[in-house]
Amino acid sequence: MTDVNDLLQKTSRTFALTIPYLPPPTREEVEWSRKVIDAFGQKENEKKGVIVVEGRMVERLHFGMAQRTVAIAEQIREMEQACA
Repeated sequence: MTDVNDLLQKTSRTFALTIPYLPPPTREEVEWSRKVIDAFGQKENEKKGVIVVEGRMVERLHFGMAQRTVAIAEQIREMEQACA
């Protein structure tokens, strides 16, 4: 089993080093994402593919992107709090 554990550790380190750095979402991006999530969460918009949020057309695919943006921001915040 030691060989497998060694291989996993080496693979994990290699993978971690090859992941490109992506900047965290900005406060503005997170705020916009929350607005999109809230808008699609309204009863009248639940089944729509396209809606208007603050005068901007937003498609359902943006809803998924907004959810990921907020999830990433929350995970970063939790990691920062754990390290503080």
